[in-house]
Amino acid sequence: MRNAFLLKLRPGCAEEYRRRHAAIWPDMLRALRNAGVANYTIWLDSRSGTLFAQRIVAAPERLDALRRDPVFQRWQESMAELLEPDPDGCGPVTVPLEELFHLD
Repeated sequence: MRNAFLLKLRPGCAEEYRRRHAAIWPDMLRALRNAGVANYTIWLDSRSGTLFAQRIVAAPERLDALRRDPVFQRWQESMAELLEPDPDGCGPVTVPLEELFHLD
């Protein structure tokens, strides 16, 4: 299954976000792969600070296990200062997107 979502960077955090992803932890990459995540890409709209992410997920229920993974939780904590927080305090604002068209 392919899915996409939006995130919002805090002002002035784009370069730090880019730097951290250029040096993403090997155990974070393993956690993503173990959860069945593949072909994961994140784009930045530098005008608005909006991030667009798209990934392939082997099985959506495996994302729940990823969210409970200690490595994933540490990564989320390390990125929290760069992303706009969700009002519920449970992570960054994440806006799921509905796929309307795809061409293989």
